Amino acid sequence: MEVSEHEAGMEGNSVVSGRIHQQEFRQFWVDRLEADSWTLEVLQEGYSPPWQRKPGPYQEANNASVRGEEVFVWETVKTWQRQGAVEAVAVHPTCVSPLSVAKAVKADGRIKKRLCLDGSRHINLLLEREPFRMTTVAGAAEIIEPGDFQFCYDLDSAYFHVLIAEKDRDFLGFQAAQSGGLVCPKGVVEGCVEERH
Repeated sequence: MEVSEHEAGMEGNSVVSGRIHQQEFRQFWVDRLEADSWTLEVLQEGYSPPWQRKPGPYQEANNASVRGEEVFVWETVKTWQRQGAVEAVAVHPTCVSPLSVAKAVKADGRIKKRLCLDGSRHINLLLEREPFRMTTVAGAAEIIEPGDFQFCYDLDSAYFHVLIAEKDRDFLGFQAAQSGGLVCPKGVVEGCVEERH
């Protein structure tokens, strides 16, 4: 049995893309969280990916994992539009990267689908690289003390909470079927959508 994020409750959630940027929340970031200047700039202008150089024109068809998943893809894009994560535009985006549908088998045998923007063959190659090392089990053991607790907090649609700077949205395009229009990203993980019949 396959379960999309829509059937799992995504349709009814309260995600409001970019809400974190609203003026009413900004003072909290300043007073309570004592946010640094970079964070405050992102809240004011949106997140701008750290480009090594500005992406040039690029377009690639969707990956094979999208074939046969057109209904799921379109339902997901429509949900993102309702949540304010993508928006219709009249101009073809500079970069149109392929989509993928990732599937994970849950413990009960259900398959959960996730729509992903694949920037690996163009836009990701143009980003500055920052070294990052994940904590190992041995490293974690050094900081954990008897009586400590661990928990996992999964923020629903976390990437949609931070807006992409308007000047960079044109580089995050992707194609979806069934609409005939163009849609551009507002949040970090999503991108422009060129609809084709």
